[in-house]
Amino acid sequence: MAVKRPLAIGSEDYRRIIDKPYYYVDKTLMLKDLIAEGSIEVPIHEDITYGDIHISQDNLWNFLFFTGYLKKISERFDGESIYLTMMIPNKEVDQMEAGCDAALAQIKEQKYEEEWYHIGYRNIKIYGICFYHKECMVKTE
Repeated sequence: MAVKRPLAIGSEDYRRIIDKPYYYVDKTLMLKDLIAEGSIEVPIHEDITYGDIHISQDNLWNFLFFTGYLKKISERFDGESIYLTMMIPNKEVDQMEAGCDAALAQIKEQKYEEEWYHIGYRNIKIYGICFYHKECMVKTE
């Protein structure tokens, strides 16, 4: 005979769920969404501390945001709650790096440095610059 276990509704305290015989709906699919779709939306708790991480998955996402592992791309307000849509910053770094590479390729293809070489400049530096929101990346060859 199967033993009925209560649902851990309203509790995301992992220690309590592990210690007690609760059923629990795992929300780690949010991590799959973050990787596949590039972003997730979670409520923000500005008073999060390191000791609170285990209490809920939202606290873990908040901690990752406040320590710079996730980056805000938008926000919305619902009553007194703030929800942030966040992404992994590495994706924008990849985009910026590709933008810099494209800029460097354009400079080479169009031979922009030749005009400067013909008028006497010999030490010509080529820079690929890419902007993304308030961030900037510069690559040189």
